[in-house]
Amino acid sequence: MRLASAGDPFFYMGLIYASFPVNALLYAWNDLGDGALDRTNPRKGPYLLGAVYANEEQVRQVFLAALGLNLGILLFFAVVCGPVLIGIWWAAACATNYTYNNYPRWREGPPPLDFVGPLGYILLIPFAAIVNGLEFPSLSTLLFHIFMVLRSQLWGQIIDLGPDARAQRQTTAVALGIRGARGLLVLLQLCELFVAIYGVQNTYVEAFSALSMATALLEFFVYPNRAPSLHEAALTGALMTPAAAVLLLHVLFTPAGESAPFT
Repeated sequence: MRLASAGDPFFYMGLIYASFPVNALLYAWNDLGDGALDRTNPRKGPYLLGAVYANEEQVRQVFLAALGLNLGILLFFAVVCGPVLIGIWWAAACATNYTYNNYPRWREGPPPLDFVGPLGYILLIPFAAIVNGLEFPSLSTLLFHIFMVLRSQLWGQIIDLGPDARAQRQTTAVALGIRGARGLLVLLQLCELFVAIYGVQNTYVEAFSALSMATALLEFFVYPNRAPSLHEAALTGALMTPAAAVLLLHVLFTPAGESAPFT
């Protein structure tokens, strides 16, 4: 196993891989066989290769290209970091995506199994540790990211509540209803903030989580009985995206040690 640093090209290779090829494969896989439903969802239509413009064949081609790209990059990492750990990681990632998107297709429910697939994002934590030759991060780091993934997935389900209900998907948000889903969102956000303050103990992480909590409470009280419109959801995104960018830059450029978050 090798040790990478913020000045090491292997560090940036891992960062780029986790940012683009992984996401390209993840979302192309998710879109396979889902075009008909996505075309009824205005949130998923008007972008490059969005559901309004992309057909199943185009999505399949993107999926195969992304799969080939991932396999090529992972072959390199297997040589550098060891085939066993990379192989185990890839098998876990594929199993998570298969159960979510193919069989038993948990993205359609029942709750809470619709959260299993999104929790696959957490697999990037051990991947980062393997590539950079680091110890596995602390329990507080793992818990923070689990709560962040869960509340982000639930927020997306709340936005998609109408299309999902019409398609008879049994997501957690559909099962709980709008008020129950918003209540659970606030609870998950509160758990994340608690871990940030008492576990991670980093000012940037605490501020990011507190801002996320504020947006969840704002939506809970301003429109508790309906899902946000696309414009309202975009306002939340416009607020949180710069905050996330600042946090990512802080994590990227803070040297490893006691002051570094997520160690």
